[in-house]
Amino acid sequence: MRKVFLMLFRLSLYMKGRTNYTCIFNLRESHFWSNIKQNPKICIEVCDMGDLHPGKKYACQSALVYQSVVLFGHIERIEEETKKEWFFDALLEKYGKPEWTFEREGYPIMPKIELFEVKIEKLTGKMNNGMYH
Repeated sequence: MRKVFLMLFRLSLYMKGRTNYTCIFNLRESHFWSNIKQNPKICIEVCDMGDLHPGKKYACQSALVYQSVVLFGHIERIEEETKKEWFFDALLEKYGKPEWTFEREGYPIMPKIELFEVKIEKLTGKMNNGMYH
């Protein structure tokens, strides 16, 4: 089972199992919020663009290096504070550095975030290594 964690608007990705955790700051009422209340089906796309490899004769023969992942699933809001703390702990464990220290412990921004769980039904990906594949 794979889990993916990502923060919309401030994008972070964390994979573990077949569940995606989406964290959104200052959500309030929005188009996204209205949509998922009516229909919990969701599609999330994440991509990483690389270099542009120049073509030999023409510019139009150039190739863009990229990787992308698209997942489809059902989204559900998580309200448990312990689950939100777990999300940030996991994010720091994966992307943080052991030598980091903070003046204070905890996550005081917790009331301003919404955490969502997405059960992954389908996960696809693509990549292009450019001219050197």
